[in-house]
Amino acid sequence: MLASLADYAAAESALQLEVAKQYPDIHLGPGYTYDTGTHKIAFGLAGITLPIFDRNQGGIREAEAKRKEAAARTAAVQDTLLGDLDHALAHYQASLQALRLSDAHLAHARKQLEARHAAFSAGDADRLTYTQALADYQVSELSRLDALIAVQRSVGALEDALQQPLAHAAASRSPNEAMPP
Repeated sequence: MLASLADYAAAESALQLEVAKQYPDIHLGPGYTYDTGTHKIAFGLAGITLPIFDRNQGGIREAEAKRKEAAARTAAVQDTLLGDLDHALAHYQASLQALRLSDAHLAHARKQLEARHAAFSAGDADRLTYTQALADYQVSELSRLDALIAVQRSVGALEDALQQPLAHAAASRSPNEAMPP
């Protein structure tokens, strides 16, 4: 985006230069020469540009076309970046929602495991029921870790789209910390 903006600024400067060329540009310069014992002072024309007939309209139109082209490229780059940013933000929000959902499932699985453990310890449930609850809890833990990885990846994609790091609490959480609902 910065390169596109620099190209646009260069095109704008070229247009300003072409507009300035539509007026006569006369350079007068004093001169002093020493020619075999004679001191000569002269005032001469160092350069003259007279855009009499078309007042540099061709150059101005060409510079305006280049500026419009640079503006169109800048707008296209901006639209692409905004689209990428919207996509990354939507993915980030969806992954956060999935993490919250997996946290809720993990909490439910933890309660189920504690209840089955208490029932197994009291002799009200068999080992298979307790083992199934333990397996469900471990699957929920793995699901939460997958959701956490998805959040971290979406944070990376969002940082790439923004081209700067995020200072968000989700980016610095450890896998063992639970997200608040």
